[in-house]
Amino acid sequence: MSFTDWPWRHWRAQFADKPALRLNDEVLSWQQLCARVDRLAAEFHLQGVEEGNGVLLLAHNYPQTLLAWLALLQCGARILPVNPQLPRPLLDVLLPQMTLRFALVLDGTFDGLPGLSMREHAGEYCVAWQPARLASMTLTSGSTGLPKAAVHTCDAHLASARGVLALMPYGEDDDWLLSLPLFHVSGQGILWRWLQAGARLTVREKQPLAQALRGCTHASLVPTQLWRLLNTHQPVALKAVLLGGPPSLLIDAAGARAGDSHLLRLRPDRVCLYRLRESGGRRAGRRLCAAGQERCRWLTVKSGSGQRVWPQATGGTAN
Repeated sequence: MSFTDWPWRHWRAQFADKPALRLNDEVLSWQQLCARVDRLAAEFHLQGVEEGNGVLLLAHNYPQTLLAWLALLQCGARILPVNPQLPRPLLDVLLPQMTLRFALVLDGTFDGLPGLSMREHAGEYCVAWQPARLASMTLTSGSTGLPKAAVHTCDAHLASARGVLALMPYGEDDDWLLSLPLFHVSGQGILWRWLQAGARLTVREKQPLAQALRGCTHASLVPTQLWRLLNTHQPVALKAVLLGGPPSLLIDAAGARAGDSHLLRLRPDRVCLYRLRESGGRRAGRRLCAAGQERCRWLTVKSGSGQRVWPQATGGTAN
């Protein structure tokens, strides 16, 4: 799927009345979602946001965070999502290098840039869809020094999404929980897979994971989250889990629970666990199938190029 318009507008033209997004317990169709995004984008533009502006987004995963993200993209802005828990002295060192124009603060405080307000304005504002336009700046972990910003285009995000979706089915009636933060590349991956697939996305704030997963079919989890989920006594129905860096024992535990309808109902043919890594502007994922124990070669997606090397089953044991 390639787009000639913003993905949410593309899906509005195809499936205007189909459910697209669940914000806590509010469900928006593609038509309703686009109307909300249009009004927010119109207001951001009135506040001065222009194409190419860098905008700091200081927020956790709230419903309004997701709406603001889409509206800022529709204004042509370049978004720097930041963890609200980062210390202010670190931000004072990092941000002057990021060519930022505005800050949208939904969690915490920051007075180092002109602030944007989260309001809606009648009408709409929308710059032309240009997939090669810079869309996001994501801070690295900074484990070997100061964090740096990895810059991605919409095209790069969508290429990564297509690579994962080639291995993990995510249909229009499936629902992925935004379970990882948008200030991390893994959270952004959920967002762009949703937009690529035209499926459903759920955003719930400050709920235990098992409760947040109500009605969801897909989830992206870190090992700690999956471990807690495996040990909960609340029923959760999932088709697939995207797992980052899993120990082999955790994979075995997930496979063992695949048939346990009282704890974690994972369809045995869809217990697909992936490792994701980033290196030199590339993202790769390896399929680890708890059912069938297939080993697959690396899937490589080069950012911006759309080049893909699809995996082939080689037999043996997943590790």
